[in-house]
Amino acid sequence: MHMVRLGVQGVELLETGRITLPVPEPWLGWLRDLRQGKKTREEALEAAESLERRLGELVRAYLRAWKMP
Repeated sequence: MHMVRLGVQGVELLETGRITLPVPEPWLGWLRDLRQGKKTREEALEAAESLERRLGELVRAYLRAWKMP
């Protein structure tokens, strides 16, 4: 659950410059379901992989904007 939460918060931070606490819906409900076993391991890993890809895109955009190699 924490792996996905950190991905959600990382994406929010890079997209908006802030982190909302508690995590807003729809992610809040999704994370609660995951913690309660209502989501599968595969669903958690898919969400984490998707968020990791998005984080990579956002970091690359950040670096391009600041012209860093």
